[in-house]
Amino acid sequence: TTTAAVKKFQQRNALTSDGTIGQKTREALYSEDVNAYAFYLGEQSDEILSLQQRLHTLGYLTTTPDGKYGQDTVAAVKRFQERNGLISDGYLGTATKELLLSDSAQANSIGLGDSGDDVTRIQERLVALGYMRSSTGYFGESTVAALKSFQQRNGLTADGKFGASTNHKLFSDSAVKAPVSSSGSSSSSGNKKPSSGNSGSSSGGSGSSGGGDYHYSGSGSVSALIAAAESRLGCKYVLGAKGPNQFDCSGLVYWCLNNAGVKQGYLTSSGWRSVTKYQRINKRSEVKAGDILVFKGHVGIAVSNSMMIDASTSKGKVVKRTSYGSYWDSRWICAYRIF
Repeated sequence: TTTAAVKKFQQRNALTSDGTIGQKTREALYSEDVNAYAFYLGEQSDEILSLQQRLHTLGYLTTTPDGKYGQDTVAAVKRFQERNGLISDGYLGTATKELLLSDSAQANSIGLGDSGDDVTRIQERLVALGYMRSSTGYFGESTVAALKSFQQRNGLTADGKFGASTNHKLFSDSAVKAPVSSSGSSSSSGNKKPSSGNSGSSSGGSGSSGGGDYHYSGSGSVSALIAAAESRLGCKYVLGAKGPNQFDCSGLVYWCLNNAGVKQGYLTSSGWRSVTKYQRINKRSEVKAGDILVFKGHVGIAVSNSMMIDASTSKGKVVKRTSYGSYWDSRWICAYRIF
């Protein structure tokens, strides 16, 4: 039964095992740190091998499938989940497996602005083939240039993006190396992730942890995000709902971002606290329209420095209202600049 499943989940996640979904259980349920009923790090099986092969085919796994659920597989699963609108927790549970094996699974595409272990592996392979001089884990302009050079020499579409075809060729024995004569001039240094800009500090005094010169490089715009949010005004608040006509606060942000052209996996308000993909804004006076506002237990979309659209528990619907006042002031954490 559902109650039994909830109790089992609560036991695995050090929660009170009462079978009811309260705030703590819900936050844990959608958290990136959740202990899922799924494959775990270190496990090995033929089924894991089969799923790795699928991840490799779709361009998410950059290592050779071996049937072991290691850190490389965790990173690949997280990337798959993020690209396909699932909670990015790195666990191969039922929902992830079903989507992974379905015809609707979206192939991977890593590009400008991305970072992580999979980016490091791509760069290390480009270094080994002579297209780059170093790796940093951040996919910047130099990585784009190096990847385009590799794609040109290997008969691929030279778009500077890392998709399934590029993945298969880059990590194959038949990958064509960069010409030796270019190693001293045309090979690229690894990009450094944009340095921490000072986007102000909170009352605690810590500065912004995001890149000061970082801007979202994908499609979408501030106006598209706000238009998406405004189109949902009045929609009913339902805990755990992600649209299109019912939302909770996290679901509204998820739906609006994706409908504005930003490919963003689902995160709860707790998950939004530790995002590294976007520029972090700690000072409220620097909030701009289009920023994602993060409070303790709540998220919203800024439509100006002082107004937001959010799915309100107390109002029971999606509303536009002030983001200031004693309640919000006491619960403020940060904002994230998407564009």
